[in-house]
Amino acid sequence: MQDLRVELDPLHPRATALVSFRVLESIYDKLFAIDYQQDGQIRPMLAESIEALNSTTYRVSLRKEVRFHDGEELTAEDVAFTFGAERMLAKESSGFGVGQISFPSMSAVRAIGRHTVEFSTKAPDPVFVKRLTSYGAGIVSKSAYLRAKTFDQTERGPRRNTVRPRDNAATWRPHIASRKFWQAIFASYWQHEAEGSVRSKIMSPDPSS
Repeated sequence: MQDLRVELDPLHPRATALVSFRVLESIYDKLFAIDYQQDGQIRPMLAESIEALNSTTYRVSLRKEVRFHDGEELTAEDVAFTFGAERMLAKESSGFGVGQISFPSMSAVRAIGRHTVEFSTKAPDPVFVKRLTSYGAGIVSKSAYLRAKTFDQTERGPRRNTVRPRDNAATWRPHIASRKFWQAIFASYWQHEAEGSVRSKIMSPDPSS
């Protein structure tokens, strides 16, 4: 049975176990998602749309009035930081190794307005949009992320139960003794009223997993 790691950043090398992936999918939102109820079509999440400007450049328009748990609004700066050199693209960045698994073609990302982001790839990549639905694509809050002194501290410590650096969706509370984790949707979540939204859930290790 795989253990649930305490590092809950999708780009952290110790958070790549399958059980961690299941938890991370409940904490982070991405720009796009695959809708398996609609023949695997890609649907907007934190993004409203994406436009191919040419064979290697994509412009993404973000959904407005999306809030992190600390009340700050999601902006293009958060998205650019999530995929950018300081966190993922540079070889010396902490998330480079894991980031290269999902985003090997990405060469640059930049905010060009409060709610607009441009991505560049090294060469034409016909599955680039689908890459934005993949592991490691959860969007983080730049300001909250940088308040942590190290990559590990971003994922640990008492702050995790109040203001998460990248939560768009769920507040969570660990019960260490039983290895159970309780999650509940937070009041300002942008999909709070969406049909079929899960309001809360409890996760615990299961030998069958």
